[in-house]
Amino acid sequence: MDSTGSCTSVQTTLEKLSTEREELGELWSTRKLRLDLCLQLRLFERDALELSSQFEVWGEQLQTGELPRELNEAERGMRGLDEQLNHIQSATFNVVQRGQDLLQLFESSGISLMADSQYNGETRVQVLLEYLQERAVDMEDLATIRRIKLEQCVQLATFQTDATQVMRWIQNTEAMLMASFTIPGCLQEAEQLKKEHEQFQVAIEKTHSSAVHVRQ
Repeated sequence: MDSTGSCTSVQTTLEKLSTEREELGELWSTRKLRLDLCLQLRLFERDALELSSQFEVWGEQLQTGELPRELNEAERGMRGLDEQLNHIQSATFNVVQRGQDLLQLFESSGISLMADSQYNGETRVQVLLEYLQERAVDMEDLATIRRIKLEQCVQLATFQTDATQVMRWIQNTEAMLMASFTIPGCLQEAEQLKKEHEQFQVAIEKTHSSAVHVRQ
């Protein structure tokens, strides 16, 4: 038996096995990556759907929430609106960031897989990202309108508080004038009456200014 021929045959077989093992490894790596991309795509679709549903809830709250009448409630409503908008922006950022990372992974891998009968995976992610970003802008617009209404509530409540105070001063002053009216007997009394009159005049002007601002 030719030992040289046998060695050559064995070497050829080993090289063939090595090549086939490398090819099999590459196929397995590609298949694993496709499966991973598919899993991430389905997870992103789920998150996008959940966020889309939440957008509907937030939109309803921003449009139909009852407007407060008391000053402290209006101010609390302003703070609550800021917190809600921050939550919306944070939730949107997290989902959009995952979508953008997935999109980059599709582009870098060069793998194309169908997400459904209409779109491949990469296009599907792009469509969902555009939709989520548009809805996020809608939420910001609704929050702006809500903030304007709450600011008007604060202005109205402030005006009502100022007006109530001025009316109380007027009533007290009228009662005092009707009870007795004396001409100041000294400079100190005259200066005190002048000071009280100036404070009263400032309060009236402040209330009038508030009323004009609210009407606008």
